[in-house]
Amino acid sequence: MQWTAAGKSSWEIARIVDCTEAGVNYHFCNIRRKFGVRSRWIAMVMALEQGLIHSP
Repeated sequence: MQWTAAGKSSWEIARIVDCTEAGVNYHFCNIRRKFGVRSRWIAMVMALEQGLIHSP
């Protein structure tokens, strides 16, 4: 989520953590489900509001 807040795409995050883009999207799907939202950007805002991540 921190890299999403920094404006990184799934492809860029996959390169940073050395995994596939599908793997990144899989984890974002789980994050969205746990937050109960339909968008990764809304999940990011919720994580920022809850102090789980910090704005860049």
